Amino acid sequence: MDITHLAQDAIFEIVKKSESATHFKIDSEGFYIPCEPSDTAGFPMTLDEFKETQKVKPPLVSVEDFKKIVSINKPSISKEELDKMNEFANKHG
Repeated sequence: MDITHLAQDAIFEIVKKSESATHFKIDSEGFYIPCEPSDTAGFPMTLDEFKETQKVKPPLVSVEDFKKIVSINKPSISKEELDKMNEFANKHG
């Protein structure tokens, strides 16, 4: 997986978090942010219940989001191909 796809998939993770959230909290700017049910500032609500979805702000992309994407995706090149490229670079580079 290349870095572009990794970043795109990590961003999509936050979209999925917003769509599947069962609780939200209000930030300092008045936006609704998905949160865990255990968050004491949160209240039960789903994305479908919002009348003004423009007031919903997705959470920030986290390191955990990237780790999840890396763990479920395969590399875009095989180890053998990478070894060949390194060998070529060592000989000619």
